[in-house]
Formats: sequence, C-alpha cells, structure tokens
Amino acid sequence: MNRKIIKKGGMAMEQVTIKNKNLLRHLAGIMMATVFFVFIIPSHGMALTPSGTVVGNQASATYNDSVGNQFTAQSNLFTITVSQVAGVSVSPQPGQSRSGAPANEVQFPHTVKNIGNGTDTFNLATVAGGAVTLNSITIIRDDNGNGIANPGEPAITSVTLDMDQSQMIVVRGTVPNSAGRNDGDYLSRKICLCIDGEPQRDTGLHD
Repeated sequence: MNRKIIKKGGMAMEQVTIKNKNLLRHLAGIMMATVFFVFIIPSHGMALTPSGTVVGNQASATYNDSVGNQFTAQSNLFTITVSQVAGVSVSPQPGQSRSGAPANEVQFPHTVKNIGNGTDTFNLATVAGGAVTLNSITIIRDDNGNGIANPGEPAITSVTLDMDQSQMIVVRGTVPNSAGRNDGDYLSRKICLCIDGEPQRDTGLHD
C-alpha cells in the first residue's frame, strides 16, 4: 500500500494505492475522509482563518487489476466552514490623563482594532469615572489620524471594521465649570465597547 497527500485548492486529499484487489474493494465500501477541525483562537501573535473559509477533505484509492486496468474509488467530500469569532482591542493601554481648566475642552485619542476573523460592527460608548464628569462628550472618527478632532470629522457611535482593520477615534468633552482643585488634576474616562449581538465588552481602559 502506498499513501501520499495531494493538496488541491483548499482541500487536502489523501491518495492510497493498493495492489490487492479484494482488500481495495472492501476498503472502498467503508472508506471515510478524515476531517480536520480548525480551532480559532484570538491572539495577537497568530493569524486567524477568515470567517466563511471552507476547509475540505477527501480520500481516494486506486488499484490495477490483473490485466492492467486502473480503478479509482473516492470517499464523500467533507467540508467545514469556519465560523466568525469576534475580537476587539483598544489602544493605548494603559490609558491617558489630561489636565484642563473649567469650560475648556480635553481630547483623548484611541485606536480601535478588529482582531476577530471577520467584518464586525462595534458600538462605542463612554462610562463616567473619576472625580470629574465631562460635559458634551462625543466620539469623533479621526479620519486623518492626527489624534485631534478636526472640523468636518464626524461624531460616531459605532464603527464597522474588516478583519485586522483599525480606526483611530478621539473622545472629547468639556471640563465642567464646577470643577475645582478638590476634584484633582486629572480626568478619568473609561472606554467601553460592545459587539452587536454579544454581551458588552469592557476594555478596562481608563483615560
């Protein structure tokens, strides 16, 4: 018996050559393909298989009879479709701090990255934290990537990203007039991200 693996497209095909005709006929009746399971583990150091990828496997066996005729038997084709695995990261970490006088605006730039294996939409929101709560908080899409909310850049509440795509954003707000020395010299904000259809994911990032 001779065995070898043939790769064709997205399938791994195992070819078995058997010279014993009776054994071949027996095996052809019960032959089944080996199914390879692909486990998707989100990791910064490992490339993910894109969602929707079809992984297939099929086995085949060939033999020659006593007069030299060649026969081939094939198993059914088994396929697995890779499911989507959501993942998101927000940087920088640790967070940022800003000092600002009452009625002045402060801004916090961030980068949101899709580390899942398919296109996903992430809802963006802020959660109050620290001694001072900013007024008029908005999240701006940083189209030019300069870390500053510029005129013409839109306010957003969600962002849609392809696999491994990132988007820079700026969280901005105004220091309230009531803020005083007793409130401390820093402002604290937390960025929370939600993935549609899944429980809210708190990045634990504080600004």
